[in-house]
Amino acid sequence: MATLRQRILGWLLSLRWFFLAGALAIAGLTWLYQRHFPYGREHCCDKQLGIALLNYAQTNGKKFPTGGTTPEASLSLLYPEYLDASVLRGKAYPEEPAKLLLESGKTLTPETCGWHYVDGLRLRPGSSNIAIFWDKIGLDHFSGTLPDGGHSVTFMDAHGQVISENDWPRFLAEQQKAWDAIRRGETPPAPWVPEH
Repeated sequence: MATLRQRILGWLLSLRWFFLAGALAIAGLTWLYQRHFPYGREHCCDKQLGIALLNYAQTNGKKFPTGGTTPEASLSLLYPEYLDASVLRGKAYPEEPAKLLLESGKTLTPETCGWHYVDGLRLRPGSSNIAIFWDKIGLDHFSGTLPDGGHSVTFMDAHGQVISENDWPRFLAEQQKAWDAIRRGETPPAPWVPEH
């Protein structure tokens, strides 16, 4: 008959496989999490930015923020009345550098803002399918990587859509035509947007 000490040792040895399996599961889940959320799980809301831009245009003669030395500087015009630094920084950039810049009266830079903002646009009839910004890196609503690549795009009417990596070149070419028409003061052509 086994002694108490031998039984405890046998029990502990059998648990080692359980702990090893648990450690491997934790390591695997950590790897998957970091792969899907390379910048951490953040909710820097593109919907909030889209609504803030629309509100800005509706109270500023249908003009979206413009006049900065960079598109990111123009986007800074939303601070502090429409948005704070936590949203203006974008999904993949830390809040503190953006907050320090904005609080000191300076503007965002390409290094402190993760949004690709299309500067110099006006709200016009028929502009609901014209893109106004997207995440520079291509992340989903909670800063996870998009499974098919591409970008989460927000349009002038504040609705959003994911444009896949395959559709991205055609999408940008069509959008460029519309942006150029708006900047010339013309009615933009209806740009191609892939079906949902």
